[in-house]
Amino acid sequence: MTSNKNAHQVNSSTGERQEARQTGGTDTWPRPEAGAGWRPPVACQYCGSGSLASWLDRVRDHLEYVPGSWAMLRCRDCGSVQLSPMPSEDKVAELYPPVYSFRTDLDAGGRIRRLISRAEEAAFYRILHKRETGTIRRHTGLAGGNLLDVGCGTGDRLARFSRTGFSVRGLEIQPDLVRYVRQTRGFAVDAGTLDSVFYPAASFDMVTIYYVIEHLLDVGKVLWRIHSMLKPGGWVVAEVPLADSCQSLTLRTRWSQYSEAPRHVSIPSREGIRRALTVSGFEEVSILPATMMNCAAAFALSVIPAANTGRSYARSGVLRHLPRAAGGLVTLLYCPAAALENYGARRPAFGLVLARKPGEYNESSKRATNQAGRGSAGAAS
Repeated sequence: MTSNKNAHQVNSSTGERQEARQTGGTDTWPRPEAGAGWRPPVACQYCGSGSLASWLDRVRDHLEYVPGSWAMLRCRDCGSVQLSPMPSEDKVAELYPPVYSFRTDLDAGGRIRRLISRAEEAAFYRILHKRETGTIRRHTGLAGGNLLDVGCGTGDRLARFSRTGFSVRGLEIQPDLVRYVRQTRGFAVDAGTLDSVFYPAASFDMVTIYYVIEHLLDVGKVLWRIHSMLKPGGWVVAEVPLADSCQSLTLRTRWSQYSEAPRHVSIPSREGIRRALTVSGFEEVSILPATMMNCAAAFALSVIPAANTGRSYARSGVLRHLPRAAGGLVTLLYCPAAALENYGARRPAFGLVLARKPGEYNESSKRATNQAGRGSAGAAS
């Protein structure tokens, strides 16, 4: 923005939007102040260190939904990054726009938009989930069992794991997505969070938690909860943006995972997420690069913020999809660079994190779940 243009500000005491004027030719977008729903971070969410140093300033919401700007603090011990100030728990729901996650019924505007969204699902999401599911099955050795997907979104992962032999269940906080997955996809989904929904101890063979950890106000609490829900020898699988990635270090405030502020309240480093899982009782922690296409998409959203789902699908009009199409093209073009980041520099934008709960996995259960997996795969084919 240039000087002498108006920007929106949130009144820290009433939550009402006001007009704030930029003066003196400098960027003076207001930062939410501590109090009235915001608080400064006191320690790293991943290693617990209180040694947080200022790293990035004037980070803004690339969805242009929440006015203001934020700082990013880096942990001196593990390199993870924290939002400052952080929202309080009762403020979190206000930060999400009505359209946030992709699904094929976002096309309610007509046939052309329906074709666009379904083409996107086939060209990107189906391929992505198929590759991720294969990697997870190879790494864990599981071909079936009870699976909970925390933050199941539109149910795409539930569908993929169901086809490969798992008995699946979802957990989702957004009511419209809960209805969508129940009614359109036909899967069991619980509405709420791990704090509000009870699951018995040792009830799941695998818990997946994709693109959720960076949204959590208490990472350690959630990881302990997942640990208790898993059977001995069970696996937690997460996908997270990484603060020590090439994109984080080069794009900085423009990186799409930082400009998801204030919904992304922390971004772990590889060392940070490893420590958090180990402290929570997990072992055999592995951090694999996410798919090249997914990492390339993070770059595309950084250089073309308007390609985000919330900005492309929230309004009517086919022209709104032009940035989305441009983002898809940039994603494809950036895939070779993403491969270098993932396997050359070994600093991927996203990490696929897998960790095992100690204990012996019941062999009879393993044979049963593997048989179920082979049977489902045969039926699917």
